Amino acid sequence: MYEGLKESIIEALEEMPAYSVNRTGIQHTVRCPYCGDSSNPRHAHFSIKIDTSDDSPMVYRCLKDGVNHGLLTEDVLADLGIHLSDRDHEAFKAYMKKSTKYINNRRTIVQTEIYKVPVWKSSQKNYMKLNYINQRLGLHWSFEDAARFKVVFNLTDFMRFNEIESIDGMDDSYRWVIDTYYVGFLSANNNCIQFRYVPTIDPKRTYLRYQKVILNPRNVSQATFYSIPSRIDLLYEGDLHVHVAEGTFDIISVKENLKPNYENQIFYASCGYGYMTIMRYLISNGICNNIHLHVYADKDKDDREQFRYIRSDPLNEWFDHITLHRNHFGDEKDYGVPMDHIIDAQRKIR
Repeated sequence: MYEGLKESIIEALEEMPAYSVNRTGIQHTVRCPYCGDSSNPRHAHFSIKIDTSDDSPMVYRCLKDGVNHGLLTEDVLADLGIHLSDRDHEAFKAYMKKSTKYINNRRTIVQTEIYKVPVWKSSQKNYMKLNYINQRLGLHWSFEDAARFKVVFNLTDFMRFNEIESIDGMDDSYRWVIDTYYVGFLSANNNCIQFRYVPTIDPKRTYLRYQKVILNPRNVSQATFYSIPSRIDLLYEGDLHVHVAEGTFDIISVKENLKPNYENQIFYASCGYGYMTIMRYLISNGICNNIHLHVYADKDKDDREQFRYIRSDPLNEWFDHITLHRNHFGDEKDYGVPMDHIIDAQRKIR
């Protein structure tokens, strides 16, 4: 329907002054029609991401002013001096309507593994772990719900389901401990499981609170933080709300207790990464338009520290709005609690 459209646009870009393309062949740069660009005619700052291998949206950003960015439209192409033929014009309309209408962020953001979470069987240990999540967050999840949120109750069963024969550095005794006492969450790149100790399994035993298991060490992707699968509409004219918390329980509680039915939302747990690392990941994959960033900070993080951290990073210019959230309920330090233990205090940074 729109075969050859991206190639036609690339050919037109190649004829423009100061054109360049990166080694991947995806990021194309020309002079910006909006900011005036550099005084040096050989320098350019208007970056356009065009991946001809799939139906991912074409997006642009001025790397100089940081203001002009969004989905590549025919109007933007016209501002660049590119006018489509009648055939390409019809193809572009079909492309905009079909390939960017609804995009699952697990597919939009490049995945390097295809590991999947099964619907878990109701064994005694699995039920104890599911019950721990439900009681901890005040939820009523089924095993089907847990699978949708990429929860891993048993590593051995997960490996068997995905035909993984072995994991580097893991012997049978280590895997038995993980299977028995931990519940895991599959990462954004589907290659890492962030495991958390479940104290209710055996209160007499104590293990490390967190364990991280890398499934394929040859996968160099850094996206080992946790994401909740969500659907976003890139053509939506309102804000894209990106919610980031520190832990998996925090962000699941935010999604389930605070934002259960909202559309155009993305949810991430940083799992030890900085918030801006996640934002770099999103922006590098074309999620860069009308972003409203929500940061759910632990109570032990000072407001001034959070403001300084976010404002000091040049990436903050990519966001239209930034809101800092804190749970002001009693002695609770974060959002990994039931709804009736959350008082969501909000403070706008931008």
